[in-house]
Amino acid sequence: MRDGQTTHLQVNFINTPAKLGRPRTFIFGLQVSPTKPRPEGWKSRDPMPPGMSGPVNAWGGIQCAAKSPYKDSWEVVDKINEGRQTGKVDKQWFKDWAAKNNPPLVHGRIDWVKRTTYLADREAKRGTSFPTLTYFEEMRASTIEKPWITFQDEWGVDTFTDRQWPDEAVMRRGFNASPYSLISFPQSYQDMCLFYANEWFKRGVGLYCDNTYPQACYDPLTSAAYVTEDGTVQPALSIWNQRAYQKRLWNLLQEHRKTSKVPLEWSIHMTTTLLLPLQTFATIQLDYEFNATQPAKPDYIRTTMLGSKCGNLPYALYHLAGRYNPLIKNLSKPHVQLIEWGMRRVHELAPAHDPGREYREMEDILHGFGYGKPGIPNYRYWDDQPVAQVEEDQVKWMLVHNPKTKQALILLASWNPKDTQATLRLLPDLTEGQSQSWHFIDARTGEPIDSIDSQATSITLPAPYGVRVLLAYQSQSKPQVNWTFRDAKSIAQQLMPQDKKESSQNEKQVTSVLPDGDPYRGVDEKRLLFKDDFESGVSSQWTIKQGLKAHTITLDNGKQKNVGRMSQSRARIFTPPIAGRSHDTQSIDQQLSQWKDYALRFRFRLGPIVSDQADASIVTSFFRVDWRNHRPTPDHPSEYKLAYIQAYRPKMSWRVDGPRVAWNGSQPFFDMKNMTVGTGLSNLGSRIDQHWHELEVRTVGDRSQVRLDGKVIIDAKDQRAPSGGIGISTLWNHRAQPTFMDIDDLVVWQIDTIDQPYDHQNKTAQFQPIYAQPANVPPTIDGKIDDVIWQRMQASGHTHTGPWYRYIHKSDKVELPVNPRQSWVSFDDRKLYIAMRATTSDIMALKPGPPGNPYSGDGLEVHLKNDDVYLQCGLDFNGQLGPGNLTNVTNFSSIEYAVHTSPKHWTAEIAIPWELVKVDPTANPHLLFNMAANMSYQEHGTWLPLTLTPGQFNVILAGRRLVLKSPAASVVSIADPIQSPKLDGNLNDPIWEQVIKSGNQIGGWQKADGTVLTRPRTLYLASDTNQFYVAMTVDLSRDRNIVSSQGQPEQGDHLQIDFENFSFGVDLTGKPLQILLPYQMPMEAAVTQTDDRLTLEMAVDWTQLGGQPDRNQPIRINFSGLDSVDGFVTWQQATDARDLSRFGHIIVQ
Repeated sequence: MRDGQTTHLQVNFINTPAKLGRPRTFIFGLQVSPTKPRPEGWKSRDPMPPGMSGPVNAWGGIQCAAKSPYKDSWEVVDKINEGRQTGKVDKQWFKDWAAKNNPPLVHGRIDWVKRTTYLADREAKRGTSFPTLTYFEEMRASTIEKPWITFQDEWGVDTFTDRQWPDEAVMRRGFNASPYSLISFPQSYQDMCLFYANEWFKRGVGLYCDNTYPQACYDPLTSAAYVTEDGTVQPALSIWNQRAYQKRLWNLLQEHRKTSKVPLEWSIHMTTTLLLPLQTFATIQLDYEFNATQPAKPDYIRTTMLGSKCGNLPYALYHLAGRYNPLIKNLSKPHVQLIEWGMRRVHELAPAHDPGREYREMEDILHGFGYGKPGIPNYRYWDDQPVAQVEEDQVKWMLVHNPKTKQALILLASWNPKDTQATLRLLPDLTEGQSQSWHFIDARTGEPIDSIDSQATSITLPAPYGVRVLLAYQSQSKPQVNWTFRDAKSIAQQLMPQDKKESSQNEKQVTSVLPDGDPYRGVDEKRLLFKDDFESGVSSQWTIKQGLKAHTITLDNGKQKNVGRMSQSRARIFTPPIAGRSHDTQSIDQQLSQWKDYALRFRFRLGPIVSDQADASIVTSFFRVDWRNHRPTPDHPSEYKLAYIQAYRPKMSWRVDGPRVAWNGSQPFFDMKNMTVGTGLSNLGSRIDQHWHELEVRTVGDRSQVRLDGKVIIDAKDQRAPSGGIGISTLWNHRAQPTFMDIDDLVVWQIDTIDQPYDHQNKTAQFQPIYAQPANVPPTIDGKIDDVIWQRMQASGHTHTGPWYRYIHKSDKVELPVNPRQSWVSFDDRKLYIAMRATTSDIMALKPGPPGNPYSGDGLEVHLKNDDVYLQCGLDFNGQLGPGNLTNVTNFSSIEYAVHTSPKHWTAEIAIPWELVKVDPTANPHLLFNMAANMSYQEHGTWLPLTLTPGQFNVILAGRRLVLKSPAASVVSIADPIQSPKLDGNLNDPIWEQVIKSGNQIGGWQKADGTVLTRPRTLYLASDTNQFYVAMTVDLSRDRNIVSSQGQPEQGDHLQIDFENFSFGVDLTGKPLQILLPYQMPMEAAVTQTDDRLTLEMAVDWTQLGGQPDRNQPIRINFSGLDSVDGFVTWQQATDARDLSRFGHIIVQ
């Protein structure tokens, strides 16, 4: 409390009126900050030591709560340390050890050898001069180990434990398991942990302690909990015991630091809980595990994250700009890294793991100027006596000053999501009270920046959250900007603590088994054009061979072989020779005309990728094959291009038709200028790995065909492609560290024909069906597509975006790289409903069709075929509907329709009565369906059919199959109950009878491998103004055994409910579970069990879930759980509670 200039602290030991029946003793402590100084020279430590351990298990361990390698086998740790000394890893040793000792799966799901050799690889790259950490403490006790069996009553947070704990077998079932118990940190637990910590420290391994926030303890014997006057237990936090434990660890660390030959660190992940009595005892603190959608507030950062209060090196785990901030979601990685660097650096915060190349280059600029060096001070925006001033409050700054050179480096970081104009003024305090004249340049580019006066400048920080680095100088001559950037690859190898980087492997792990078969099969020596097997080096016939060298590899059979290795970014090889490489149009045509109707075949393998990105799985393309040069254009006579195949490493994206492989940025695998492209390439992604593959390209006339490992993956035509040569080039992403691609047995020969016929009919047959979602409430046909069903389908990802194709000529169908159309299909027992949104950059450019013909204007076209009934109708953007091909269709006028326009798009709705096309929607009909849309303002007019068809675009026979999805869809409505259920474990309440009768239930559960359950589950949902209700039945007819979770979500039968930002659950005995929350979600639950069925009812207050949502507002949610018979089970296939792309939706109606 403030009293003028004085602040008083008042602590109420008793905060409500009470009668004390006996004397009470209160023990308390006060602690001021800083609790210890930060280590000398901490600012100059670059790169900083790792802030976290990476995989959340000890080296050689099997789960988070284990403090040591499996069965205390320290020889495993010693073997990893051997690799730190030698830089080499004996992976066979780990395989042999595992075969002998049979360790279970790490976390119940990860092969022990894979995880342990990953750690060994990482440590071999780090060496012993750089500190390292092992995951040591989860602040939990492992319940499958012997110490817990003996000490469980003393260590647990309750006076007595449940006495029923799973054994090691729970780790061998193939799904996530982590059997542990919360603890009160008594002295015997401390003794055990100090024993293990000593083993790590003496081997030169630092510690990472997770979840170092206090626990709630209910045991008056081992904690500060006490029995109140009414006989109940008042719980206490574990601050006293935990402080004593962490203090002992600190003292042990200091003893080892005196004699250790390698640097030792101790990191604590305080999980957003900065408590001085606890977090003082460490050398590194890791904070900010928030899934935020906005940037962290600077006040919060300064209060909890700086490390200055505890004298620790400060780290932040997630993006300060907001891990799920929609404003940075679609920015490039370098842009996001720059924003993150600015927000962290103005607060002198370090990242928890390697942050990327752009971030490191900014660090090189900062340290290159002298940050952290003696005699070069730096100043912060919150200093008591600031040396600079920025008028815009949302812009924060840090300044580094070199008095000798009379220069200053100023970092400006904006918290404003919009463009920000900031005025920077350097104050006289920077030069000891002397007013100096300053000039400013951009420290990254060297470009001059205009001054307002001799001490100030005004600059723009671009949206969102702009970052600028300025160099201020006093001399008349502008300094040269020439920063030195270090080798990013070596730093990335040191800073690799993440699970995701286990894919980084050394060359020995790349498979060296060549494909079967003669690589020169079918090649007529008389028609041979070019050949290179690299056995005698690289052929001199390559026109360009940049980055290609002969390289000797050892095959898995022990034999050695020469291959061609392309081991740098943008390595290029081309042939045949072009004399002088002239760019003259005529000479190019003449020289390239020598190769016509030819085939290229070669073998290749991809080496390991070392990336500085957080997720190496989305590094872009790894190679391309070029052939058939394009002639120079009249506008660019000196240029010519190559048609090419371009392969991408796959990443997963979510589409309406389920999970599928998407290529980098959703670009196609086959990218050939002005060529018709087939489909069916999604299977290729899983095949591009580090094994040897064979690629063959055949081209005859205007047709080209591509085969991967003998399978045709592309068949395309282009009448404009001239004759040409061949080429191979690597296209490593500029954010990935180049590794290599090996090629071998390359041959080019002339051919006359291509074996398999060109057939678009086969291509279109591979399209996935279109799924129509049921509409509980029919949409209003007004063209606005704002009805509940359309909102629900958009929210749940059930949007049909294509592939849409540009149709100009019958022989020229090209898939559009950017879809301008979105569509949705729904139905009820009366009608089929279709909605479409068409985006446009100029709404005034749209043209309606002439009277009676909506097909020649901008419009939507629908085709529907059922047996002998065929319906074609067109609707232009001006609201004109007209018939097309009609077969056995009567009463066309019964179709309802409407359109709506806005500045950036126009929308349409169509309702077709089922009786018009003679369809019974309940009879699971076989329908064919297609849509097309005209864009009249495109050159020649552009039709966009949803499905390619042979001959004419409006022939429906090659259209997609229309599937009417059952009412048990992934989007589930919740009805207000007639009256609240009794929560007695029975489903005889009116609300449940109503829900069951309506069929509004969640079935379709499956195992982790996608197979059906042995014990099927069915879920029902309801709501009133106060609570969210869940009921579930489990079929026990095949197995009646139910295993209690014992309060731990990683074991036993339970139900888990995941919202966007938190999860909670209940086991099938009715006990609440703590899942991804530091507390148990308050709830009511009841369970009944018969011989053939278990029934669960539960209720959670809407206030615990963030408040009751608005009606018709989609809520992202997932339901999953464990079953002692089926293992991990799920409704929406989201195996990770944070995998939002796999969540479903519910709507309160």
